[in-house]
Formats: sequence, C-alpha cells, structure tokens
Amino acid sequence: MEMPAAKYFEIEPREVSSSFWEVNLELSEYIPYFQGHFPGNPILPGFAVVEGTLKWIHRISPETRRKTIVIKKAKFLRPIKPLMKIRCQLLREPVGRWVTTWFVIGGDTEDRAAELVMHFE
Repeated sequence: MEMPAAKYFEIEPREVSSSFWEVNLELSEYIPYFQGHFPGNPILPGFAVVEGTLKWIHRISPETRRKTIVIKKAKFLRPIKPLMKIRCQLLREPVGRWVTTWFVIGGDTEDRAAELVMHFE
C-alpha cells in the first residue's frame, strides 16, 4: 500500500528533554521516493532526509517556519533503504542552531546514516 512520502514526516517527535527530541520510524518500501531513486536499487534521497528533518524541526519549533534556513553541514554516511528502521535525534542548541543525526537501527546496533547541522536566521 503506497503512502505519500510526506506522511512519514508527520510523525510527532518525542520530547526527551527541553532541547532534545527523537523520531522512530520504519520506512515502507512503498514510499514514492524509493520508486525513482534508484529503480532496482532504491535509497532514500538526501533531499528527503533534509525535508523530514525540517518538518520535524518546524513541528517542534513553529517559529522556524518564518526564518531563513542555512544548512551548515549535510553528511550522508550510508544508504537508507526500504524497510530500514530509523531513529532521528534532534538537538536544539542556543541561537537557532539544530544538530540532527539519523541512525539505522538493526539488532543491537545503531549506525549513523546522516548528520545535519542547520541554523535558522
């Protein structure tokens, strides 16, 4: 059953502390991003990681919607494939800076898949 990609990023981040949130999800093979990127070897495109991160930050901190986004760092460390379990950690630092890390969860391990540092001005 196909689910719009945007629905995956509608998950409410869980507040761990006043400056730290987590999102846990399992990526369906039917997410439209996987259909075209790349046929036969689907991976989640980097822009989808950025889009998901921004949607969660906007849910946590709605005033960021009215600010300019500066991506200070975008590091993609491993492919994110269909059916992978993902944990995204979002840390709000002083002066509008957010540090986020996407992890692939498997068994007893968590591997970093992406790291983003964003500043809202």
